[in-house]
Amino acid sequence: MRQARKVRFLAHDKSRTESRKDALTRAAKRAQTDYLRKVGRLTEEEEKRSGKRGHSY
Repeated sequence: MRQARKVRFLAHDKSRTESRKDALTRAAKRAQTDYLRKVGRLTEEEEKRSGKRGHSY
């Protein structure tokens, strides 16, 4: 019982393939957001929700 409680919230490391897949997804989303911002189709509300926290990608 003690062991079950100990590992209940333990997050396992992602595999290399999963990490790469996530990185590609983030890059594609960032590229799409940058494109929409460039052509002026990103509203102010969407830009606030885009997760921009002082980063300059």
